[in-house]
Amino acid sequence: MTTPAERPRRGGFLNNLSAALTPPVIEDDDPSKPLVAPRGIIVSTVLSILAGLLFTYMGVMSVANLNSDLDKAVASYQQDTAKCRQEFGQTGGSGINGEAKPAENAAQDVKDRAANCNKYTSATVTQDMRDNAKSRTTIISVAFIILGIAAMAAGWFLRQGAAWARRLLVGVVAVTMLATMFLGVSNLLTLLATVALVVAVLLTYLGKGGVFFARAMARRRAAS
Repeated sequence: MTTPAERPRRGGFLNNLSAALTPPVIEDDDPSKPLVAPRGIIVSTVLSILAGLLFTYMGVMSVANLNSDLDKAVASYQQDTAKCRQEFGQTGGSGINGEAKPAENAAQDVKDRAANCNKYTSATVTQDMRDNAKSRTTIISVAFIILGIAAMAAGWFLRQGAAWARRLLVGVVAVTMLATMFLGVSNLLTLLATVALVVAVLLTYLGKGGVFFARAMARRRAAS
């Protein structure tokens, strides 16, 4: 019969996390043997390439459908401003650009629509507005293509323990998160690709993946 002090502790979430974050013991490396990438690095490679394919696909499709998507956005914009003028343009103002003024006793949803109408600066889409939207979309699309190619290239060279590949993946994750937060570039595909990249990066730092990169770095230093 065991006492409470002798009972084995159950592995809780914090204990498992602590064990995962604890640097593994690096055993003596035999330079004469080939450095084989562990399963975690292979998974990281696959995730990086899949994420890169998603980013590249989104960028290419965005460029291919740029004109049609822009036409739809212009039509939607003009429909919205027409509704604003119809609802709030009867009081002497244009119904947009700060001139949508609901009654003081209006319902909250009416006030919300007025606030949204006041964000429109023009009743129609000007050529400058169209050109700016086209340029912005093109830049973002090309950026996603570059991120996709970078993620695929980095993922491929992870198997060789290339330190630059791991750093490049970290950079791709950082740029993607910044684009999501500050540019509002976010959808289901970007979310899936970003999560895949985050997992891929973690696998290169934790457990056997971290040992693999440490050994690769030690061999490069010994050879130099």
